Amino acid sequence: VPAQSKKEAHYICGILNSAPVFDYFDARADDSKWEVSIGRVNEVPIPQYDPDSSIHTAVARLSEEIHELADEDGSETEIQGKERELDERVYSLFEVAPTAQDQSPAHSYQRFNRIPVSIPDDVIGQDLADSHFSDISFNLLDFETTGYSAKGGDKIVEVWIGKYRDGELENEFHRLVNPERSIPDSVAEYHGISDGTVEGEPIFEEIGEDILEFLGEDPLVCHNADFDATFLSHELDQIGRTPRSNFVLDTLQMARRQLEFVNNDLDSLAEEILENRSEDTDSPGNREDMTLSEFTSGSDGSQAEEDVKTMAEIFYWVLEKFDEELEDEITLELLLELQGECKILNRF
Repeated sequence: VPAQSKKEAHYICGILNSAPVFDYFDARADDSKWEVSIGRVNEVPIPQYDPDSSIHTAVARLSEEIHELADEDGSETEIQGKERELDERVYSLFEVAPTAQDQSPAHSYQRFNRIPVSIPDDVIGQDLADSHFSDISFNLLDFETTGYSAKGGDKIVEVWIGKYRDGELENEFHRLVNPERSIPDSVAEYHGISDGTVEGEPIFEEIGEDILEFLGEDPLVCHNADFDATFLSHELDQIGRTPRSNFVLDTLQMARRQLEFVNNDLDSLAEEILENRSEDTDSPGNREDMTLSEFTSGSDGSQAEEDVKTMAEIFYWVLEKFDEELEDEITLELLLELQGECKILNRF
């Protein structure tokens, strides 16, 4: 991959090696040629390098510093710290990345691209594939963690799962988790969970079976499944429990593929939906005077709980839009086609 400058080469390399977004390996910047050699790629577009962007330049700087530390046999602790910081920058970059280069108008819809999917024989709940979404219970889940890389040693500190059916909350599962490692101050500032908060709380091994029992055979819904589903799968592996083969739906992936909102993070999507509802009196579940904070009314201040409730509003609003504008019945299999792939928990 050619680059126009040393900084751009390190920017590309930093993104390719970042755990939250990609599954690449062997990306290495050659400073003398300003090139990046890549061992394996997928088809996720990389935003063009902008030297005036603080996030882009931070990614380039951190990538270069990691290279230098590796070349100079720097300490593993220092390298991991830089990698976690890099992951955080890349994660924020892609969660708000535009879905189209032309910056299409807000609350418009793309072509509802469908990609036929193959459902593996070992998936549990296969009988749900042909069911209408209103007849399915979905597990909407969100985790707070010590950082952004499950495989890099970060751990779950809070679990929040809401079981929804036809837009209504049926049941919920909430636990604080002792990660058996320190929580960085910068991360604790974000989600409000510090070392003191989780002192005396159960470790993941003590609640893993409870989580599996609560999930049952129902599909999982996450906003950025590559983050939440990867953490769940990895934590289960670490305690010797094989993750089940539940279907996984990703509201972030659906938004990027099917909607033309400029930003796809939870709060931005929620704001767009509220604006759309106020302009469309026929919008499903229309509540013209609702504010963003009312999306999460009744929560106890937990970031994970707020994210789940916001995700539920987004998820069911999108499903209703699909139901309005597509002629076919909105089944689970159709949702997988709109997502563009059949994601399965034990494949993460």
